Amino acid sequence: MNIELKLFLLSVLISVSSLSFAVDNGTWTYDVNSNGTSITLTGCSGSCPKDLAISATIDGYSTTIIGTYACVYSMQL
Repeated sequence: MNIELKLFLLSVLISVSSLSFAVDNGTWTYDVNSNGTSITLTGCSGSCPKDLAISATIDGYSTTIIGTYACVYSMQL
């Protein structure tokens, strides 16, 4: 196998391993991080309540990151 093909396959493997997927569970929207055990909170489904409390775990995943604009836009609706 030539070096170019090896490098290409390695880059594809790295790209696939860092994928995340978006979830909307009816209360929260979040991305599952590439480790498969933690999430990045991206917002609320609908509008965020004024007395917002973010759980340490959501749907069995550890809440490790709150996205920069996770609730800003939702609270303005």
